[in-house]
Amino acid sequence: PSPECPVNQGNYSTRGGRNAQRNWSPFSDVASGFAVYQSRIKTPLIRWNGSLQPVGWSYAIKVAAKILKYYMDNETFEYPVGPGAVQVLAIRADHGGGQGGGVFSNLMPGLLLHMGLATPFVRFHYQVAFSFTQDALMEATNGNGTDTASMLDITIADNLILWGINEYTTSTVNLIQHIFDNITGATIDRKQAWFESGEPALPANIIIVEARPSETVKAVTAKLGVSVQDAMQGYDVTAGAVYNGQYNPNHQYVVFAQVNPGTDAELANAIAAYIYYTYPDVVNHFVTMYQNASQYGFQFNKQTYQYYIQYLQSKSLDEWLSEASQITGVPQSVIQLIGDIIAAPKTNSSGQSFYKRTLIEFEKGVIWSGNYTPIYAIANLGIISGALSGRPGCGVSTGFGHQRGAAFPAPPPPPWSSNLNAPRNYWIQMHEYVPQQLQAQGQTVTGTAIAEFIKNFYNQYTSTLVPQVYQDNPVIDYLIYSGYGKVLWVFTANPYKLTMSAEKLSQVIDNRAHLLQECVENTINLGIPSSNTDSQILSGQYNTQNVGAPLPNFPDPDTYANAVISCLSGSNAVPGALFVVGNDIILQQNGVLERAAHLLLPSASNHGETYEIRWDGHDRRLRLDEVYHSPPGSAMPDVWIYAMIAYEIYQLYQAEGKQNSPQAQRIYQAFNQIWNSLSAHMIQNTQPLSLISSYSEFYYDYDWFNIYNDLWNYYVANGPTNFKSWPYGYIVPHWAPGWAQIDLNDLKAARTIGVQLPILGKTTNSDGSFTLYGLVNYAEPAISGKLRVEEVTINPNQAITVGTTPSGQTITLPLITRKVEYISIDDLQSMFGYSWNDLLPYVINGFNPFPTPYVGVFGYAAQLQSKYKYWLNNGRWNIIFQSGWIDYQIPEILQRLPYPIVMMSSTDAQNEGLQNGDIVELYNDYGSVDAIVWISDTVPPGQLFLAMAFEVKPGANNATTPTVDPVTDNQMVKWSWVNIQKIGTLSEETKARLTFAPVSFHLPS
Repeated sequence: PSPECPVNQGNYSTRGGRNAQRNWSPFSDVASGFAVYQSRIKTPLIRWNGSLQPVGWSYAIKVAAKILKYYMDNETFEYPVGPGAVQVLAIRADHGGGQGGGVFSNLMPGLLLHMGLATPFVRFHYQVAFSFTQDALMEATNGNGTDTASMLDITIADNLILWGINEYTTSTVNLIQHIFDNITGATIDRKQAWFESGEPALPANIIIVEARPSETVKAVTAKLGVSVQDAMQGYDVTAGAVYNGQYNPNHQYVVFAQVNPGTDAELANAIAAYIYYTYPDVVNHFVTMYQNASQYGFQFNKQTYQYYIQYLQSKSLDEWLSEASQITGVPQSVIQLIGDIIAAPKTNSSGQSFYKRTLIEFEKGVIWSGNYTPIYAIANLGIISGALSGRPGCGVSTGFGHQRGAAFPAPPPPPWSSNLNAPRNYWIQMHEYVPQQLQAQGQTVTGTAIAEFIKNFYNQYTSTLVPQVYQDNPVIDYLIYSGYGKVLWVFTANPYKLTMSAEKLSQVIDNRAHLLQECVENTINLGIPSSNTDSQILSGQYNTQNVGAPLPNFPDPDTYANAVISCLSGSNAVPGALFVVGNDIILQQNGVLERAAHLLLPSASNHGETYEIRWDGHDRRLRLDEVYHSPPGSAMPDVWIYAMIAYEIYQLYQAEGKQNSPQAQRIYQAFNQIWNSLSAHMIQNTQPLSLISSYSEFYYDYDWFNIYNDLWNYYVANGPTNFKSWPYGYIVPHWAPGWAQIDLNDLKAARTIGVQLPILGKTTNSDGSFTLYGLVNYAEPAISGKLRVEEVTINPNQAITVGTTPSGQTITLPLITRKVEYISIDDLQSMFGYSWNDLLPYVINGFNPFPTPYVGVFGYAAQLQSKYKYWLNNGRWNIIFQSGWIDYQIPEILQRLPYPIVMMSSTDAQNEGLQNGDIVELYNDYGSVDAIVWISDTVPPGQLFLAMAFEVKPGANNATTPTVDPVTDNQMVKWSWVNIQKIGTLSEETKARLTFAPVSFHLPS
């Protein structure tokens, strides 16, 4: 971890830091890291004769290209861009988070699958459709409002609200460093620099909304010297007492609101109603601010706001509070206190009043538990309370659990779409859809009518179990279950662990893959008698023909590809058979690769073996991940792998004289720049790829930095411009015109400081230095007409000493300075050469407040809630890295977690007759999970907590349902209910090696 990085300042989390430490290289000989390195996929593999057999790159590329081309030409659907390979399905990564994703890595399958093949049936790695997780926040903020917080604002907020995020586990450094600094008063001077003159600058209030007393709840209360029980009533830290009902806006408070599962929308709406009824001047102040911002191009939707106000007015405040308390389990007094904390103005010693600065972060606790309605309700709350006003210390954002990075052309809409010339609808924009539907039904559009329509909308899904959004954005898992598709492409994903109803998904994919394997190897009849065998057994005979039957020899690539095509679509076609391609770096603990994949393509890791760029969540800080050693074996960077497959497909079209066909032209337009770059930056060709001899298959024959710089310039920084003719859109999150002003040389010079997104531009200074500019807060420029920019200045002519070599030689680096200051939207033209109107579409430029009621548990999950006893909650656990995919190599982790562990309350354990170390099965209609009991006070009675994935076994998704949000397609994996049965107990020797100690924090105040 870099001490100069403003995100972590040399600190690191258990998950992220340990993962970085075990990235083995010749310069860091870590035993566990070397074990991971040794377990890497080092050569392409083909499944044959019961195992994965190593083959060369030419073999693998030819097989992949021939099969993909077949489905580009056959069983297609005619799109305006030409025939689409609709028989090809894909599960692919969408962001960073470990050794799976990033901007460049995600670009490659996007170019091949989305554009080259033009398949519409693509899903992200833990998503089940081509969907995003925060659609409601995007809709409420006119399309640009997600992932918009900054660590500066986190450290200067008056109020911090952590909603369903469990920051200690998901964003450790942000909690223990930046948030703790704020709540303990360490950032008072920073606040005074950004607050108004005379405005009180105090330690932040903190509100945690969780379904259980999580590690975050325990850490925060311990830091402030408060008990969890007191925080549940609201605790006045300044007074040193439980809240007495007399709110003081200049006191510090800590609140833990423990909500019932899936009731977050009700809580957010009740808090908003309390603020609306109690602090109308505050609401009017911010609404007027948004309306006045029309002078800067900001669009405040007065009509939907009127609907929202009608909805808040549809019940009295007493009714709101009573209903919300009953539904959510949060006491009315706590709901009122949260509203007071957010909205009651601060006052200084002169009696001047100042509006509070609130920052809300949410994560999977609402994303995977209700999704659309709770997120929209939180956005509404942020709008009327000023959390989305863009002022310093304000924001509403996802919290992230890792870095991200993406760039790619979007795939076409599904074949049944009514408009095949336009991008697909990723979700149903209810603020437009619902009023249209009510008008079509002849109803008067009001806030209450909208709320009732939305409730009925979700009830309809529960009744039919067909999500309404499917018509716009199909759920790929449902197609897989239904036997659809001939090819499944899996790119850096672990769907058997991280997807809803994973037990069913794994069984279906395994079965379909085995059907193909038996056909290709002609082993489907092995061991199957042609007649009754009883007479043979009694007579001492056996089938000599079966014993002597030969097995087929390992085929050449053409023979293999032809056999696959024949078994999928030809004379030997087997219904349901599925050809599975895996592209990843590690085989073990990824069931779809271990058990199902027929072809495996080994990638270079984008942590040290190939260049990558990605940004962190809380700051959107884009940085370059540099190369420091080569990949193992013959593994190659994704850019090379996908470019070679595409080149071979194009060669096949050329051989047929069809290079001008729409399919060939899509491939050419997607990859020609990459082919040229690989050729231009191939230093030598010491190991020509036999299939395509003009390219080397040797890693060190290429100048990778300049290849990736070309990728940045054409596909990323200028991607939306260069691909504007692609009718389905080109996605680069946080893109803005200023991206085109920098390249990888600039990011390399910026080291771990990087640049905040969106990039606003670059200036060259008179002293030879240069400055990179990034935006601090997305909502600020269009609402206030000015914007805070972070300026990162790199001066090659000044140096700082960072250490010495073993021989005593001084190590220096160019000086980097960083500061944040205001500029006007009118300064953009003179500074960066583009106007405010050019930037306006890429920041938060409007609000669409809209009534989104609590709709209850829906879909398949609703069936389980009434049928099974315990709510099976799940999420990340700090000791486990993401899916646990390489943790099985780490001794200290396996010693701590040799088995999956389920946390349960002492009350439930006593009722079930269970003790620490007992082995239980958690089961329902959709699967089962076995786990070891850990009696813990981090879960309340009636609730269990299981990590979403473990090193050695699947986790919670083995018992989740195929429920999605019918508006957004997001999987509801927080919603599962199970029963428990004891199936054994650990030996005393094993128990003695484990710890079942309670989760507790001992922190200096």
